[in-house]
Amino acid sequence: MNLRNAILNSFDQGINTNLHDGDFLNFPLLRIFPNPTEGIVNIDLSQISNREGCKIEIISMDGKTVRSITINNSDELMQLSVSDLAIGIFQIRLNTPAKCYYEKLIIVK
Repeated sequence: MNLRNAILNSFDQGINTNLHDGDFLNFPLLRIFPNPTEGIVNIDLSQISNREGCKIEIISMDGKTVRSITINNSDELMQLSVSDLAIGIFQIRLNTPAKCYYEKLIIVK
């Protein structure tokens, strides 16, 4: 086995997605727009049930939480200003009692 195949093989063995048939069909949609954004991002929470007390976190590429917001159950669409954040790629994480949902956010100026 050559080095390339050894690396790919070890990488494949280390991935455990715990996904089953149909998971993508039932996956609640966490939408953010516009993406990329220059300053304001909209987060569509309408497909997430029981939102009260859940947290939205914006995480930098080095793993630091740069913003944390607790949402109300009535919030279906949130508008966040991210103009104070640096240009780059961030991760939006929605923590619910059942699951965590992730979406990539790109900030441009």
